[in-house]
Amino acid sequence: MASPTRPSFLSFFANMQTARKLLLSFALMAVLLITVGVLGLTRLAAADADLQRISTHNLQAVDDLGAVNAGFQKMRYAAIGVAIGTDPALKEAAKAKIPDADVLVDDAWAAYLDSTNVAEGASLRATFEKDLADYRKVRDDQLVPLGMANDIEAFLALRDKTFAPLATEMDETLAALDDLETKASADEVSAARAAYVSARTLVIAVMAVAVILAIAMALALGRMIGRPLRQTVDVLEGLAEGRLDQEIHLDRRDEVGQMATALGTALGRLRETMRTIAADSQSLAASSEELSAVSGQ
Repeated sequence: MASPTRPSFLSFFANMQTARKLLLSFALMAVLLITVGVLGLTRLAAADADLQRISTHNLQAVDDLGAVNAGFQKMRYAAIGVAIGTDPALKEAAKAKIPDADVLVDDAWAAYLDSTNVAEGASLRATFEKDLADYRKVRDDQLVPLGMANDIEAFLALRDKTFAPLATEMDETLAALDDLETKASADEVSAARAAYVSARTLVIAVMAVAVILAIAMALALGRMIGRPLRQTVDVLEGLAEGRLDQEIHLDRRDEVGQMATALGTALGRLRETMRTIAADSQSLAASSEELSAVSGQ
């Protein structure tokens, strides 16, 4: 004995009341629209976060490095100004600028450390910090005292032997860090662009799927309602022409199925009634013939 077939979702949907069919269809379409909207908003939020990260870290880090380099150049010019000046007052004024330049470099460097997220630059940052400490020690312990004492020959010798190479190394380190930050910014922009393209493709794909599902749902709903109604109309048109031999069978429990069942029942009863009338007519005709025969006798 074959096991009964389990009802599918389509049969369950077909047997629903028409109002519920329409309500469920519109609810599913609303869910699809909400899904597309939420997906689009989520992707836009992710893109905005990427832009914020690029602006906060990568681009800001490049700006901070520029401020560090500008402050470092002021440090160098202030130290050199101590030596090249001939007026003691000018020497003191140049020397007084050194602490301000130090503060400027320290603030810019702290801002850079806070904004950078490039792990590859850790060794370069450590090198710069060490060179900066050595630079300040040589400047404060040897270079500035020689300048204040007007010992130009010793000043120049120290500058060429120790001070200038150290400053050159610091310039190269800052340039290397700038290259790393610039590359990281370009990589972040490329990643953000790829994420945007991926999000756009995904949203378009979901929209296409939503449109296809909406069209399929509309067609299925139209067939579920239109075909049974068409069959019912055909039977009613045949009934209007006097055809009582028609049958209509719809295995549906919605309004259309109930209407078809009622129509089939009405046709069956009408056929039975017509058979009864035909039988009664034949009996009446036979009785009429008997009465005519008796009357003739």
